[in-house]
Amino acid sequence: MPSFSAHKSSFSVFSPRLLLLAIIILPLLAAGCGKNVLFPQPQSTPPASQPAATGEAALLEQSFRARDFAKAEKLAVAYTGRQNISRSDLAHGLRILALSAVQTRHANTAVSALERWRSVAPGADESEEWRNAWLDAASLLPGAEAERLARQALNDQTRPQAFRWDVAALSARQDWNAADYARALEKLKTVYTSAGGSAQGKAYQAGLERRLFEDLHSLRQHEIDRLASRPGADTASFPYAIVKLEEARRYAMDPLTKPLGQEIVDALVAKNSLAAPDILAQWASLPDSAVPAVLPSSGQVLALALPRSGKFGSFSDRIVMGANIACAEFAAAGVNVRLEVIDTDKPGWEEKLAALPENVRIVGGPLQNYDYTKLKAGGELSKRAFFTFMPRLEGADEGNLAWRFFASPDDQFDALLRFTSVLGVTSYGSFYPEDNYGNRVNEAFAARVKLYSGHITSQGSYPPQQPDTWTQVTAGFLGARKGSGPSGAPYEALLLPGTWEQMDIIVPTLFYYKTNNRILMGTSLWEQGLSAGKHIDAHYYDLAIFPGAWNASNPEPAVEKLRLAVASSGQKEADFWSGLGYDFVRFTAGLNMAPGWTPQTLNAALSANPGIAWSCAPIKWNSAGQASQALFLFTPTGDGFAPVDATGLAEKFNRLRGR
Repeated sequence: MPSFSAHKSSFSVFSPRLLLLAIIILPLLAAGCGKNVLFPQPQSTPPASQPAATGEAALLEQSFRARDFAKAEKLAVAYTGRQNISRSDLAHGLRILALSAVQTRHANTAVSALERWRSVAPGADESEEWRNAWLDAASLLPGAEAERLARQALNDQTRPQAFRWDVAALSARQDWNAADYARALEKLKTVYTSAGGSAQGKAYQAGLERRLFEDLHSLRQHEIDRLASRPGADTASFPYAIVKLEEARRYAMDPLTKPLGQEIVDALVAKNSLAAPDILAQWASLPDSAVPAVLPSSGQVLALALPRSGKFGSFSDRIVMGANIACAEFAAAGVNVRLEVIDTDKPGWEEKLAALPENVRIVGGPLQNYDYTKLKAGGELSKRAFFTFMPRLEGADEGNLAWRFFASPDDQFDALLRFTSVLGVTSYGSFYPEDNYGNRVNEAFAARVKLYSGHITSQGSYPPQQPDTWTQVTAGFLGARKGSGPSGAPYEALLLPGTWEQMDIIVPTLFYYKTNNRILMGTSLWEQGLSAGKHIDAHYYDLAIFPGAWNASNPEPAVEKLRLAVASSGQKEADFWSGLGYDFVRFTAGLNMAPGWTPQTLNAALSANPGIAWSCAPIKWNSAGQASQALFLFTPTGDGFAPVDATGLAEKFNRLRGR
């Protein structure tokens, strides 16, 4: 379920269609008030359902509880279409259909099921669960459809007041998801002010304060600083009083700055302007309760299994360097965390790994599929918790036999598609190398596009070993001929998962055929090439984006600490690989794994873990132990790459598309 507080890259996007939604919604705010928390967090497990049934109903219930939402949705469609089904069973089936369709991002199915659920179970739309599902479904719709649905809901006087308040704030929610936090806060301020006056409105305001406080936890430090120092902001009142409270919470995490945080809280208490003053008291206990989740127990031993002698040796050395820096930081705080490093390029490494003491419960690595397969075949994966530095694991291994501490292809696609969907893009193309890698990426991308309510409207491939054919094949992909004028390529954004050697020919050819008003999307291959010093003709890439896990310009304290430590060691500047080792040690040591751990207990610990101050893009795990990484977005430049200027890119895209 999409979260209001989903972590975003450090950019802001303002879509004209979201502005239209704001124009529709905000004048209607005086229509009513509610008592709910406005932006609920996603639930890690499906909500409790009715008692177990038998037969078809039992299978439906089982699929839903197992979080197999695609299967649950399919079963629910058949179940709710039966003849002679009781009213209560129909309502229950529609509930599962609606919630599952939200998870599979089938917005229209979800909205339809929600309305049917409401019709057969009067009062269903008064529940927080129903309203949350409606908001999530509406957020998945294209802009114009979301606007129509919001207008319809706001004008329907039979709807519960709490629901209409939630709809009224939908525009702010979308701005937040687009990382335009200042605009979102101004809209929330309008909602908050309009809710005052009644006891019901006061309760709504209190819930909004609590939710905003929680959601601010996920913002980067420079974003909090920018909001806290915004010109004209009233830091004694909502929403900026909550921003100041978040600033105080962060001060409290360091004993040296905790007095500064206390000063902020004392000032807020004196003003007494909040509807939920209890959150000020909660702040006082947050630092202490957060410590055990971050600091490890002393005496732990972690292992790294990495290829240090072969062609990946330089990457592995950087991982080890970052890991050692983390251990040194713990040592300075009086906590002893030791590393055992095993070179998987050397014969007998499997035996050395197996011979490690039982108290070495966590291993970082391996880095290569070949080594992973050997560990799996030898049964070693069942003896320790392996956090692999690999983009994917075999079959159902993730969360059962091993865990991922690395971005997946889906993580890359999510970063791209979240951005383009905010711009209103729904049609996508894919032009990929005709090999195992290209075919796999193309198939996975097409599946991900569907989850974002998009469509693949053009697919093509080229022979990667025949560069002399790339120009001709690219032209054929576009259906273009020389001098034929603007291309009619039926996509708004194009995935190009190839190497820079391929892009040097393909991208200029795309431009020759007048496709400079399409967004170009790369993969991690782009980052690898540019990090290695690849120089490009940047004017071809004004509308180009690609994902990455390391942002060298990220002002987060963890990045600065790592950067200074690397520099003081005489090494070259910090990078993704050193950040990977640094984050691995700081995160996994904090798990404090006890003897007798199981995959189930580890998954529970991972999904409940508040995380660390990441140097790389943050990673989260769900209750099944499956990782997702909220990657940054970059654009190529003449001398490398830089974080996306999303506002500028959006304006240029809309201008070139005639919007």
